[in-house]
Amino acid sequence: YLLKIIFFIAVLMLVQRPVFSMEDMEFPLDDQAKAEIRSYVELCKAVYWENMAEKTTLRGDIIKYYGVAKNHLEEAIRLNPESSYLYSKLARVLINMGEGTRRAYSIVNKSLELNPNNAEAHFLLGVLESIRGEQKVAINEFKRATELKPTHFLAQSRLAKMLFDNGNYKEASLAYGEMVRLRPYIPELRLQLAKTHYMADQIDDATREFYNVNMLSNNYVMDTNFYLAFIYARQGNNQEAIDKCLTVLKVHPGNLDISLLLGELYIEMGRYDDAMPILEGVFKHGKASKTNIAEANYRLGTAYKGKKESSIANSYFRKSIDFYKELIEVEKDNVGLNYDIAMVYDSMGDIGNAEKYLLRHIELRPDEPNAYNFLGYMYVENNINLEEAVKLIKKAVEIQPENGAFRDSLGWAYFKIGDIDKAIEELRKASELMPYDSEIREHLGEVYLKKGGESTEKALAEWEKAIEMKPNNPTLQERLEALRNAGE
Repeated sequence: YLLKIIFFIAVLMLVQRPVFSMEDMEFPLDDQAKAEIRSYVELCKAVYWENMAEKTTLRGDIIKYYGVAKNHLEEAIRLNPESSYLYSKLARVLINMGEGTRRAYSIVNKSLELNPNNAEAHFLLGVLESIRGEQKVAINEFKRATELKPTHFLAQSRLAKMLFDNGNYKEASLAYGEMVRLRPYIPELRLQLAKTHYMADQIDDATREFYNVNMLSNNYVMDTNFYLAFIYARQGNNQEAIDKCLTVLKVHPGNLDISLLLGELYIEMGRYDDAMPILEGVFKHGKASKTNIAEANYRLGTAYKGKKESSIANSYFRKSIDFYKELIEVEKDNVGLNYDIAMVYDSMGDIGNAEKYLLRHIELRPDEPNAYNFLGYMYVENNINLEEAVKLIKKAVEIQPENGAFRDSLGWAYFKIGDIDKAIEELRKASELMPYDSEIREHLGEVYLKKGGESTEKALAEWEKAIEMKPNNPTLQERLEALRNAGE
């Protein structure tokens, strides 16, 4: 069409010359050909005024210029009523003018009637359906547009955002990936792709893209460090995660999410005295939500439990539970609160209440794997319902097969039911996925020790790695020393 437009601009210039007319041509045109030429001339004029509208910022001029473009397109359609392209151009102008969607909707459908494979028409129909609130229909139309024309950037953009907003992160990552392929040097696009990978649990892809963002621009270092802190924490690389948290807090000392994560990481490493002032700071923060305060109480309870100060720990756990119960009553659609309160009950040793809330979470969100893993692992740690525990954790692994924590839980469950070979297989996979996690190394060492024979040396190596990662583990340190002495 661009070549045709250029050609017919030249024709327009000739038509406007008084010394020449189409009737003077050596090969006279029939009426249909003349109508098509005039139609393209009208299209050229419409494109000119549409570009004028897009360049100005004055609302009055925008409407005026689009109005002129609309008039030329309507004339072009009158002259060439079988052009799907012209109808889609008119529909776009009407949408940009903010005119009633009913006429634009009718025109888009006419465009698709003439050419069902018009990618632009499918895109515009998606826009209109999203205006009407028909999100699923809109997503399908954007998908169709991108299938017909993968380089349709606006369709990819709309599709990606709608999929992301609807929680369909894996499909959204594909759409954002296509956008990045089309425009690879825009850091904002790569940042959004990285966030989408993160939300889709595509952790390796997310990590790579966050670093790509930093290579393209220095403007998003805080954003990337924020997410990398959570990624490293999830991978069990606690020291790297702590470093990223501290980097963020230097610039944004009031970031509650990072403060809570840092407190959790210090507790994981047995650095309880470092965790406590950070978590207590959440209570003093003027913008702390009830959810933040509930989590801070829970983390403080965990810290005091680690220090063997049970009465203080339980007082914080009870405060946390009170906040979570209040939140559950108010935020009835927030399913994740059931998981959060279950963690607190589990830490208190109240297995019954923890089980109740986890089962409620599973009932409301059967596609969410963390609750399956948590409930199964809780059974394993308490040596109850072990066969059911294996089924629950396997369900989590089926949903997220690359999740090292789930593989660790499954390996530990196999160990508890006496299937040592399967336990080793799963725990080795877990250690490959999360090479910096001390608990996985500890579990793997335990299983190797149970297998005995030549595997005893492997147990020793795994426990040594676990101690390197988490030095403040006196129980494991004692067992490691005993194992070394036994081998001498």
